[in-house]
Amino acid sequence: MKKKTLKEIYSIWKETKKMQVKPASYATYVVLAECHVIPDLGHLYDIPEDRVQQFVATLHDSGLSRSTIRQVVQVLRMIVRYGYKRGWTEYTHWDVSYMVGNDIKSLAMLSVNDQRRIFNYVRQHPSIKNIGICISMLTGMRIGEVCGLKWSDIDIGNRLIYVQRTVQRLYSPYDSQGRSKVIVGRPKTRNSLRVIPISDLLVDMLLPFRPCTNGGNYLLTNSPKPTEPYTYRQYYYRLIKRNHLPCVKFHGLRHSFATRCVESGCDYKTVSSILGHADIGTTMNLYVHPDINQKKKCIEKLMKTIG
Repeated sequence: MKKKTLKEIYSIWKETKKMQVKPASYATYVVLAECHVIPDLGHLYDIPEDRVQQFVATLHDSGLSRSTIRQVVQVLRMIVRYGYKRGWTEYTHWDVSYMVGNDIKSLAMLSVNDQRRIFNYVRQHPSIKNIGICISMLTGMRIGEVCGLKWSDIDIGNRLIYVQRTVQRLYSPYDSQGRSKVIVGRPKTRNSLRVIPISDLLVDMLLPFRPCTNGGNYLLTNSPKPTEPYTYRQYYYRLIKRNHLPCVKFHGLRHSFATRCVESGCDYKTVSSILGHADIGTTMNLYVHPDINQKKKCIEKLMKTIG
């Protein structure tokens, strides 16, 4: 059978994939393929391991995170395997290293003092949008999950939040003009559907707004239409700039929550469950970074045991 270039295989693969996966996943695959894979490798008929490693190094140099590079290579594998099964290309398993130089970067987070400053600001300037930022700091919810939160998802009596949906803007591969649209859907994994206890502090912030709301409305807008993550992220950046706080990404609020939980002595399995991770290893690798004081306490505990 005649060989095909990766670009030719991709054009057939994406039409098949469209019928097999969710629209959000399909959009992600297409964006990763057309932004990274096809421009660099699309002209090749066969892609050996050393060429993939070179590709990974190029992606690293362009500033992509290691997690994004893994996703790009995953899409590349799917396309090549699809072509291999049909006799259009060669394929053997690539043993790819994602460690290129000293590329380990820790996600910036807020200090305890920074978090207190935000809480104080929200108390002085109470609004639902401001409280949404506190929700992320006190529950570890992702920005899309906060944007997808409805008043009916908050059980104030039992002090619980039910995470049932997420909001995201996707560039639709179905749109010939490349336009994007806001999609409200269920979280990507089963573990992301979860119940999170909320503190008295958060309940006190929410209570004054509850009588004026409709249970079916979205929390941040109090309307049937949600705000999208990009818009809310920009609001957050303006707030931290106004308060002269470190320019920490919104996702850093989630990182801060997880780290504070561990510092408070919470077990990692419970923290992982609150964050909605399927694997406790994800929590350990991404969010748990013991500082020198925690390490000293660990040694002290050891010495009390064996001393």
